[in-house]
Amino acid sequence: MKIKGMHELTMLRSSVPRLAPWLLVALLSACTDSAVVSQVAGSAASAGNAVIVEDPATEDQLGAEIADSSVLNEATDAALDDPDSVVPADADAAIEGTPVLRIMAVGDSITHGVGGATSYRKPLLELLQSSGCQFEMVGSMTQNLPDTGFESPHEAYSGHRTDSFLTGQVSSFGNNQGISESMLQFMPQLVLLKIGTNDISQNRDVDDVVANVDQIVALILDVEPLAQVVIATLVPFFKSADPEDAVNSRLERFSTALEAWFVQAANPAVHLIDTRDGFTAEMMLPDLIHPGETGDAFIADKFHQRIEENDLCG
Repeated sequence: MKIKGMHELTMLRSSVPRLAPWLLVALLSACTDSAVVSQVAGSAASAGNAVIVEDPATEDQLGAEIADSSVLNEATDAALDDPDSVVPADADAAIEGTPVLRIMAVGDSITHGVGGATSYRKPLLELLQSSGCQFEMVGSMTQNLPDTGFESPHEAYSGHRTDSFLTGQVSSFGNNQGISESMLQFMPQLVLLKIGTNDISQNRDVDDVVANVDQIVALILDVEPLAQVVIATLVPFFKSADPEDAVNSRLERFSTALEAWFVQAANPAVHLIDTRDGFTAEMMLPDLIHPGETGDAFIADKFHQRIEENDLCG
């Protein structure tokens, strides 16, 4: 994000809290002593923040010796105790460019959208905007559905299973580079994960699918330990008229196993939402596999509720 200040710094956030850029700006703006400035910059670099200086004359100062980091540590402790003392009231005037929250939607065709449907992403973006959330959708997929008029980056691939996001997969629907590479490339702070339908419909072992979800979450948090992950259960399969058919039986077992995994994991960075209960056949497209407009709105509302309830937008 571009910072308007004494040295016109460009700070690229990596794995430090969202508070850190404001903290660094406040410290750097308050310091005139080059040793302290370089000390703060050095501490930021060691914490995972890259500080790029556009003013060559300042570069030598920031490249100078890195002293004791107590100034940054004390300021960080104070800021965590009272964030309002660090984040200025006129935040919008102090920052231009990158929005506060980077969101990456990960999944299959239900997240990508098919047959003229925009997927849950469009109604979710509208809900986030209406609630005042400052965000940016990120992902390598810009191949959307032009006939819908909706364009927004994502990381969803039609036909891909959970293992596709572990190993990567090249298909006619796009080059899935794997979740680790996607995380490294875009560094999202919030990951929305709705995946597993293709695994279940292809008769993959339910326990293996849950284990893949576990690995995907572990890889996400390995790259970005401060990320939050919201996982959605799978919607029912209505293609068969028999509610007890094999696919729906596996879907039910998957939902139960996923909920058990979630409880056992007890990870505060991971959130589970239920998009299965209350989802009806009338919410589907005519193919009875993919959600239609009302189904997308139903899923979007579930995601938005959890983002609001857990204050994931800050």
